[in-house]
Amino acid sequence: MRKLLMVVLAIHLGVVQPQCLRAQINETASQELIKNLSDSDVERRRDAAYELTRRRDTSPEVVEALEKSLADNDTQVRFQALMALARAGEKSAPAMAGLLKCVSDRDDQIRYRAGGALGQIGAAAVEPLVANWAEGTDRARIAMAQALEHIGPAASAAIPLLDQALANGKEGLPRYAAEALVAIAPQDEAMFLKMAGQADGVVRKIGITALASIATPSDVVTQELRKGVKDAEPKIRETAIIALAKSNLPMSEKSQFIETALLDEGASVRAAAIVAMRKADLPGKEFAMRIAIRLEAAEPEAANAIVKALAALGSDATATLPSLLQCIDKPGIDQDLVAHALASFGGPAVPELLAAIEKQPQSEAVLSRALALIGEPAVTALVQGMSSDNELIRTAATRAVGGVRPLNRSLLETLAKGLGDSSPTIRTIAINALMAANKEAAFVQERLLEALQDTAAEVRAAALQSLTIFEFAPEDIQTALSRGLSDSVPVVRVSAANVLAGLPKFHRGNMERLVDLMGDADGRVRRASIQTVGKFDTKLIDDAMIQACVRALGDDDHTVRLAATEAVKALKLAAPSVLGAVAANLVDDQELLRASLDAISGFGDQAASLIPSVSGLVSHEKADVRAAAITALAEIDKDPQQLTGRLTEALDDKEWEVRRIAGVALGKLGPEAKGAVPKLFRLLKNEEDTDFASGALREINTAPVEAIPLFMENIESEERRVGFYAISLLGKIGPPAAEALPKLEAMLANPNSGGGREAGRSDFRRKFLRDAIASIRGEPIEEDKK
Repeated sequence: MRKLLMVVLAIHLGVVQPQCLRAQINETASQELIKNLSDSDVERRRDAAYELTRRRDTSPEVVEALEKSLADNDTQVRFQALMALARAGEKSAPAMAGLLKCVSDRDDQIRYRAGGALGQIGAAAVEPLVANWAEGTDRARIAMAQALEHIGPAASAAIPLLDQALANGKEGLPRYAAEALVAIAPQDEAMFLKMAGQADGVVRKIGITALASIATPSDVVTQELRKGVKDAEPKIRETAIIALAKSNLPMSEKSQFIETALLDEGASVRAAAIVAMRKADLPGKEFAMRIAIRLEAAEPEAANAIVKALAALGSDATATLPSLLQCIDKPGIDQDLVAHALASFGGPAVPELLAAIEKQPQSEAVLSRALALIGEPAVTALVQGMSSDNELIRTAATRAVGGVRPLNRSLLETLAKGLGDSSPTIRTIAINALMAANKEAAFVQERLLEALQDTAAEVRAAALQSLTIFEFAPEDIQTALSRGLSDSVPVVRVSAANVLAGLPKFHRGNMERLVDLMGDADGRVRRASIQTVGKFDTKLIDDAMIQACVRALGDDDHTVRLAATEAVKALKLAAPSVLGAVAANLVDDQELLRASLDAISGFGDQAASLIPSVSGLVSHEKADVRAAAITALAEIDKDPQQLTGRLTEALDDKEWEVRRIAGVALGKLGPEAKGAVPKLFRLLKNEEDTDFASGALREINTAPVEAIPLFMENIESEERRVGFYAISLLGKIGPPAAEALPKLEAMLANPNSGGGREAGRSDFRRKFLRDAIASIRGEPIEEDKK
C-alpha cells in the first residue's frame, strides 16, 4: 500500500509520466494482493482471492500464489483460488500439482471446481491426469473425468482408463466416464454401442443418446436403438424413441414405435412419444386415425397421452372428433385435455360440437369449454345459441361465451342478457362470467342487486359473491349480508359467510348472527362461519364467540373441527376452555391431530397445561405427527431441563426430519441444553445429521463434564469436524477437563498430529488446540488477549 501511495504522489509531482501510472498501480496492487493471500486474517485472504479472481490476472506470480492458496484452511479462499485458476485457462498449467491434489479433497465442490480448472488448462493437463488416475479414489476420478470431458478430443490418451471405469467404477464414476468418452470421441460408434449394453441405466442412456447423434448410423446402431425402446429403464426408452424419430427408418416403422410409446406405462416415455411425433414429421391425418382407434381400450394414462397427441396434431386430427366425443366420460380421462384437443380443430368443429351437446348432455361442460377455447371463430354461433329454445344449448352457449378471452363489451352485454333467462342455471353462469370480467362488467351492478333476491337459491348465492368485486354502497352490502346470513337455504348462508370473510368493515355488525350460524344445523354453514371468524380482528372476539369456537372444536363434523382449529390458531385463542377443547382433539384423526399441534405451537407457554398430552405424541407411529409434537413442545415447555431431556430422546428417532427438528430446538435453548451435547456430538459422524448437529453444538457452546472421555476418544478423529468439535468442547468445559491437557499439549507439539494428512489445515487445528489448552488452564485465549 505504501508503494501505491508513493506512485500516486510521484505522478502528482510530475516525477512519473501519466502513461506509466496504470501499469505501476496494477503491478503494485497485485503484489499487495499476493501478500494478502498469506495474511493471518481470513477476511483479508478472502478479499484478496476474490479480487484476483475478478481481475483475471494470469501473471506467473499470481498463478503461483493462487496454487498455494489451494491449501488454505478456509473453504471460501480455496473456492476463489480455484475459480481464478479456471479463468486463467492454459496459463494455470504451472499450478497443475496443486489442482491435482484438490481432486482428492473431501469437499465435493472443491473436487468439482478443481476438475473444471484442469479442464480449462486443456491438452497440457491430459498427461498429468492420466498419470494420477491410478492413485485416485473413484470420487477423485469423477473430477478428473469431468476435466477430460471438457478437454474433449485432445484427451484421447485417457480413453482406455475411462473405458475401464465404465464397468468397474463406483460412486457414480461410470456416468462421468461415459460423458467424457462421448466428448472425447463424439462419433465412436463401437464405444457407444458398448455403453448402450452396460448394466448401469445411466450409462445406457448416455450410450443411446450418443448413438442417436451419429451422423451416418450403421444398421447395427439402428438395431440398438430399436432395442432401446424396449429397455427396462424408462429414461432409455424415452431417449430411444426420440432418436428413432430422427432416424432414417421407414415412416411406417417410426409410426409403430411412436404409437407403442404413447401406450407406455412410463409417463416420461409417453411425453417423449409426443415429442418424437413432431420430430418424425409423420403423416398427421393417417397417424391421428391410427392412434384414435386405441382410445377406447387404452388405460387412462395412455388414453390421456393419445388425447394430448391429437391436440398436438391439431386440424390434421379433425376426423378423430367422434372418437374424442366418445371418450369424454371414460373413467380417468382428463376432460380438460379433451376440451383442448377438440378446440385444436378450430372453427370447422363448431357445428359438430354444438350438435354433440344435444346428443351428450352429460358432456355439456367439456364441450362448452372447447367452444370457449376456439374463441372468435365460435362466437357468432354461440351468441345465436344463447337465444335458442333449447335450454341445454342456451346453457352451453352462455358458459362458452363466458369463457371466451378476451371478453369485449359486446360479449359482456350479451352475457348480461343471460341474467334474465328463465333458467336459474343460466342466470348463475352469467353472474359468474360477469364477475370474472371484474370492473369491465360494472354496468350490471344494479342487475346483480336484483339477483340477490332471485327466487333461485343458487342465483342468490352467486350474486352475493359480487359484493367483494364491485363497489356497492355500504348500506346495500349490509342489507345483502343480513339477508344472506338469514337465508332459508344453506348454500346461500354459506356464500354469505364466505363473502363476509373478505369484508372486514362489516365484521362487527354481523358478529351475533355469525355466532348463531356456528351452531347451524348444516355442517357446511358451520364450517364457513368458523372460517370467517378466523379472519376477524382479535379485538372483536368476545366470550360468546369463544364459546362458539369451543363448541366447534368438538363438532361431530370433521371438517368443522378442522376449520375451528385453524381459526383458533389464527386468533391465538388460548383461553382454558379453548385449550381443553384443542387437547381433546389430540387423538386418532391424523389430519386433525397435526392441525391441533400446529395451533398449540402458536400458543407458547400459555399452553403449558398441554405438555403431558403433547409429550405422549413424541412417540406417535407417524413421523409427521412426531415432528409436529416436538415443534409444539419446544414452544410451550419452558422448563429447559425437562425440555432438553425430551428433545434429546427425539435425537434417536429413525426419521431424519424428526431428529433435525429436535436438534434445531436444542440449539435454540443454548447452554441450557448442554445435557444433549454427547448425543449431538455422536451425530456428527452421521452424514445425514452432521449439519444440524454441528449447528446445535455451536449454539449450545458448552458441554457437561461427563462428556470428557467421549471427547478425548475423538480428538484425533479422521473426521475433521469431529476432531475440531472434540477439542473445542474440551476447552468449553474448562479446568474440569484438566485430564485432557497432556494429550492436547502433545498434539500441539506435533505439527503432523491430527491435521498432517491435510496440508494447510494444521494451523487451523493448532489454533483450536491453543484455545482449548488456554481455556482448560484458566488463561485468556488469543481473542481475549487482544
